[in-house]
Amino acid sequence: MISVQPPPGAAMVQPACLQPASLNGYQARLHPWCIVRRLPKMQRIVVGRFRKGNDADEHVRSLRKLIPQGEFIVMFDPGDLASNP
Repeated sequence: MISVQPPPGAAMVQPACLQPASLNGYQARLHPWCIVRRLPKMQRIVVGRFRKGNDADEHVRSLRKLIPQGEFIVMFDPGDLASNP
């Protein structure tokens, strides 16, 4: 197997699920519109977060074409704005 090394000075990007919780909260506040996929047994997963509702709606349309059996919902999640002045 060939291992690929990033060029020197390149930023390493981690998926949101691997980033520290404080970064996730900050990202969530910057991107309040989220796409949620409904799963069996009352489970759900956040597929993506967006700054604009229109962007989320367009992405849902694409997801529904790619995964017709999936159930996707666009939600506005303001986060914990009450505790942050």
